[in-house]
Amino acid sequence: CRMESSAWNAGYVSSGVYNTISYSTITSSALGAAALTVWRASWTTLSHSYAFNPSDHGALFAHAYLTTVESSTMVSSAANFAGAFLWNSSSNTLRDSLVLNSAGRAISLSSAHHNLVLRSTTAGGASAAYALQLDTATFNSISESYIANPGGHGALFAAGANSNTVSGSTLTSAGTGYGLRISGAYNTVSASRIRSAGIGGNANLILRSTITSEDSEGLFVDGSSPTIANCYVQGASTGA
Repeated sequence: CRMESSAWNAGYVSSGVYNTISYSTITSSALGAAALTVWRASWTTLSHSYAFNPSDHGALFAHAYLTTVESSTMVSSAANFAGAFLWNSSSNTLRDSLVLNSAGRAISLSSAHHNLVLRSTTAGGASAAYALQLDTATFNSISESYIANPGGHGALFAAGANSNTVSGSTLTSAGTGYGLRISGAYNTVSASRIRSAGIGGNANLILRSTITSEDSEGLFVDGSSPTIANCYVQGASTGA
């Protein structure tokens, strides 16, 4: 089916369980309303669908639990919004999907915990933004995914983003931007390819990964007690 709105959410799932949206196109041009909002709902499934809002979030998951997004595309082109925004949401899965924002964050997790991004592509385009951003987010996993920002930075684990994992993924950036910037604590990255990493925070772990840059240092460390083990690191000239 097709859902459209120029003044509000095109799709809105509220306070329900076991809702399914499949093979649908969901579009809105409203500022202040995501194309798709899942609000205080559990066990929602979004599959083989497309959600787009050029002025707001493509999809907003707020107080959403046990949601599955699969084989879907979520898109925004607004600087202060995200293709997919998870806020106060836990135990959700996004897999085999595409999330885009040419002007800002593609995926944003805020106060979001125990979520999984699997076999998905996340791409941003703004020079000052990160394609993937975690704020006060814990125990989330990024696996077998491609995180890219050809205009800026790849992924940010901000202060308060703790105990998250990245495995088997590629994180890229443009120029001197970071493919991965960590300011949180106790995060683990393994078996991944990273174009320039900045490791701050506390007790973060990078294992069996390749970290390179053609424009600056491959690896910049300004945190405490990091562990970098069994990695290949190469920079342009200075730094590691």
